Amino acid sequence: MIRIISCCCIVITHLLQYYDIFLAHWMNSAVCTFFLLSGILMSNSKITNTKNWMVKRFSKILTPYYFVIIPAIIIFLFYFDITIKEIFALIINMSALLPVPSGFRHLWFLTGIGLAYLITPFFIKNKTIIYFIFIISFLGILYFFRIFNFELVVGLSCYLIGLFFSKNILSSRRNVFFSVLFLFFIFIITNLYFQNYSLFSTFRYPFLGLTGFYLIYHSKSTEKYVKRIGKRQKKIILWLSELTYPIYLVHGFFALGPLSVLGRTDCLFLNLFIFISIIVIISQLIYQVTNNVAFKKLNKKNV
Repeated sequence: MIRIISCCCIVITHLLQYYDIFLAHWMNSAVCTFFLLSGILMSNSKITNTKNWMVKRFSKILTPYYFVIIPAIIIFLFYFDITIKEIFALIINMSALLPVPSGFRHLWFLTGIGLAYLITPFFIKNKTIIYFIFIISFLGILYFFRIFNFELVVGLSCYLIGLFFSKNILSSRRNVFFSVLFLFFIFIITNLYFQNYSLFSTFRYPFLGLTGFYLIYHSKSTEKYVKRIGKRQKKIILWLSELTYPIYLVHGFFALGPLSVLGRTDCLFLNLFIFISIIVIISQLIYQVTNNVAFKKLNKKNV
C-alpha cells in the first residue's frame, strides 16, 4: 500500500512539474519514502553469499531499467538530441552524478538504490549507531565537496535509516513517534549547512517522506482498510504494487522531455487519460517480459 501511494505521489510530482504547479516541490518527498521502505525491506536480509545477493538484487532493478532505457536511447539518437556522455551516464546507471537528457532525470533514483545495495552487505552485519553516524557523516562530506547532490545524500540517508532502525520504525506508535523526532533532529544537524535555499525547504524534503511513511503505516484508518478489503481488491493492490517499479521507470519519459504526451491535445483530461494509459500498458509489458523471462534464469540457478 505504501509503495503504491509513494509511486502515485512521484508520478503526480512530475505532472505538477510539467504544469508548473508549486505543489510539485512537496510531493517529491515520496522519493524519501521509497528509500526508507527499501532500507526496511533489506534490513532482515540474510546475506550468506555476497556475490549471489548482489547478482539477484541488481538483476531485479537493472533488467527492467535496460529494457526501458535502450529503446529510449535509440529513439533519442534518431529523433532528439543526446550526447555520447549522456548515453554513457545512462548505460552505467549514473544519472544522479552525471548529466542526462530531459525525460531521463527521474532515473537518478536508480543510482541511489544501486549505491545502497553496494553498501548493504557490509552494514547489514554491523547495525550499530557508530556505523550509522559514520556513513551519514561520510555522505555529508561527499555533499560538501559536491560529489553527491542533495537528493542523493538524503535518499541514501533515508535508506540507511530504514536499514539500521527498522525495528524502531515498525514498532509501537509511541516509539515510532519519538524515532521520527530523533530522525528530524539528525537532519537538522546534518543538513543545516548543506543547502543554500531556505531552511524550511531543506527539512521538508526528507521529513515529509519519513513522516509520510509513519502516518500511513501506523494509521488506524489503514489498519481498518486492510482488514476490510476483499480478495478482488487484494489482487488489484498486489497488481499495482508489482507495477510500481516499471511505472516509475517509464512515467518520466511521457511526463517531461520531448516524449511528453501532456500537451498533445487541448483537453487536460484527455491528455491525462493518454498519459495514464501509456504508462500502465508499457509498465505491464515490462513486468511481464522481465518477470517471466529474465528472472527465470536466476531462479534456475537459485541465485
